[in-house]
Amino acid sequence: MNIAHLDTYLRKKTENELTKGSSFYNFLTNLSKFPALSQIDPLEYISDPDHKLPSDFPLSENLHFFEEMLTNFRYVDGVMAVKQDRFIDVMEHKHDWIELVYMYSGHALLTVHEKEIWLTKGQTLLLNSNVAHSCRACGEDDILINFLIRRNYLNQNFFNRFSDESYLSQLFIQMLQDKKEKDHYILFHTEESRRLPIFVREFLCEYFDKSIHSKDYIDSYTTLILLELAGAYGHDLKNRKEKSSGQYVLPILRYIEENFTSCTLKTTAAFFNMNPNYLSNYIKKHTGNTFKYLVQNQKLLYAAKLLKNTDLPITEVSIQTGYENVSYFYKLFREKYQCSPQEYRTRCQ
Repeated sequence: MNIAHLDTYLRKKTENELTKGSSFYNFLTNLSKFPALSQIDPLEYISDPDHKLPSDFPLSENLHFFEEMLTNFRYVDGVMAVKQDRFIDVMEHKHDWIELVYMYSGHALLTVHEKEIWLTKGQTLLLNSNVAHSCRACGEDDILINFLIRRNYLNQNFFNRFSDESYLSQLFIQMLQDKKEKDHYILFHTEESRRLPIFVREFLCEYFDKSIHSKDYIDSYTTLILLELAGAYGHDLKNRKEKSSGQYVLPILRYIEENFTSCTLKTTAAFFNMNPNYLSNYIKKHTGNTFKYLVQNQKLLYAAKLLKNTDLPITEVSIQTGYENVSYFYKLFREKYQCSPQEYRTRCQ
């Protein structure tokens, strides 16, 4: 499948669209109405070659929902891509997996916890698990793609690849990992992104027309999509900094990232013309972490990068990271990564 074929495939009316019925989302909406359904994970069901249903499963229209899911949607080890059916409202629902909503074409009106969000072409909305949301009926040109992703799929395949990223990327990751954030979502202004449409289209071409290496391709494209969103997240924060009371947070974080081997609270405060005590309280208020933690975190991230990508002796890694006391470096490294530097290097290799 090439890009032109993909566009034709996405715009072609499905049977559900012709009859103005959305089986997948009607299924999600009706889950709470049937006790037997509430015990079934659709992603697990789709991945099960035997498609076993509970003995008390209601043989009604809901069975039809499942069969439609099997016909129209494909499951790949924890991630599923769904083109949302047009011409019918998607009622409010929630689920245990993370949802990434990408506006391929046109626009859509979604409601997330009673807040209306207009999504336009190229924009992306990330919904954490168990976030109640609905969507107004899409029109002819409104092509909305939903990526349904298991949390453990991200944990196992992708979060470790972000470990060398900046503090901003870590904030993004923490939002995905924090199960307590039941009402959390992130709107990414990715309409001007050069790379994201390419990654999404390549993902979908591989997903809907699989090759022998589909799993590897899909894993890689998912990683690239998340990396691009992490970058967009940081860019959005930067654009909003002058409107926020924390307008200096991003410059401070970037300064620490670039000078972590030598900066101190006093030198950082002098750079931003602040009193050291004021800077310390300011950082704690707007990041939830201390200045010492931010510097230490950057040092350990850099140390992990050196261990992974070089053959430098661990003593030299400690010194280059900014720790003359090697024993202290070992202690901090173990606290962060739950292993020694040598064990981390061996594990990565």
